Amino acid sequence: MTAERTKALSSPVGSEGTTAKAQLPNLLADAVSRLFTRAADRQVAPASLVELKTILLDATQPRVVRLRSAKRLATTFGETGLAILKEAAASPDTVVRALVAEALGECRTLEAREVVLTLVSDADAIVQRRALQSLGAYGDATVLELLTTRLAQAIESDGATKEVLQALARNPAPAATVILQDALSTAGRARDQSDILVALGQRPLEQTQRFFESYLRSPNTAAEMRVVAVQAFEGATYPVTAFLLPYVDDQDPDVRAAAIWSIATAEDGAGAANTLVARLTVEEESDVRLRLYQALNQFGAIDVQAVLGRIVTETDLPAQVAGYGLWANQCRLSRDSALGIEFDRIAVPLLADTALSAAALSQRLQAVIALRQAKTGGATQALQTIAANSTDDRVAAAARGGIDRLGVGVPIAINTKTTGG
Repeated sequence: MTAERTKALSSPVGSEGTTAKAQLPNLLADAVSRLFTRAADRQVAPASLVELKTILLDATQPRVVRLRSAKRLATTFGETGLAILKEAAASPDTVVRALVAEALGECRTLEAREVVLTLVSDADAIVQRRALQSLGAYGDATVLELLTTRLAQAIESDGATKEVLQALARNPAPAATVILQDALSTAGRARDQSDILVALGQRPLEQTQRFFESYLRSPNTAAEMRVVAVQAFEGATYPVTAFLLPYVDDQDPDVRAAAIWSIATAEDGAGAANTLVARLTVEEESDVRLRLYQALNQFGAIDVQAVLGRIVTETDLPAQVAGYGLWANQCRLSRDSALGIEFDRIAVPLLADTALSAAALSQRLQAVIALRQAKTGGATQALQTIAANSTDDRVAAAARGGIDRLGVGVPIAINTKTTGG
């Protein structure tokens, strides 16, 4: 596996029960907001509109506050709010125009669309990019033709494609999928191909499944592009696990690792836990096993007994620490006290030693995270020892954080800490 890929696999993932799953878009709130637009127009006091307009135009306010005000005007106050935004779109202040361009992507009305199309041709490049991004809300032929042209121009001139691809990725028109596929076939640079694949991964699977199957099967697809294609589904907010499962057994270990993590971050990934457990028992690549441990740690309680044999025989340190992290989390989730006793006997000494002496900071911190997750007696004692004796303030602080959560004291340090790497 490449050094870059290995580095990505061995970096810390989450902490103490957190997951890498992407948050679902708040589509329901948007729909309700639009449904009650007219009622809001009648019921909200004019002073509220004035206040929002004032905040939008106030350069002393934080950008996030001004954008929130602009979005409220776009989504909550109907024609009155839109009139304020249309006026602000002609402001000499480029920041105000950029905020309006971004906010109107939430509006989805024909009048808002016209304002966005005007801002696409703004003299300021940032305003143009925000407007292009907002065009993702509008799926008519004029918008799609504009996005197609802008994407081709950006690819040809080595320009920025990010906002155009984001607009096509979320565009409601199925034709956006075809536009992206056509762009991929003509893109020569690996960077552009990667960005287009990521955008395609955000499109509905029923529109892209045949394309991805063909692309991943083709002998003309470069190995690194196969990895990117599978990674494109990371954080998918639609069912994708059934499509990705065959790639868990792919001949390329980088593809296997990518498929495993995309499943772990998909909304329906937990249903594949048993399949990933089975893969772990036969996986020969330590980097892929590391990713399997990290993935299984996203799913809550699993059949931990089925993986303990693999964990305790690990000889690759990053995979071993990740495996013990999985075991630690299962100790926290399980009612089986014997699981914790064995963890204290086998895993705690190695994790404590890793936290104090491993060469890589990431491994030292991962060892502490595993001990914090376990919440066993032995793990707590190990955290106390690390907090008192680590020569790295970052590691000691992480250990103390775990102890503080448990309400346990920290022994007096027996040496002087440094901030060594």
